[in-house]
Amino acid sequence: MDTRMGSMSGRLTFFLTWRDSLDEAGDVTL
Repeated sequence: MDTRMGSMSGRLTFFLTWRDSLDEAGDVTL
């Protein structure tokens, strides 16, 4: 359970970082 939670947290952080970089480029339409 803890491993899954950590993985999900890592993915969420990665997704937010990725989305922020797209947002800076002005290409985000999610």
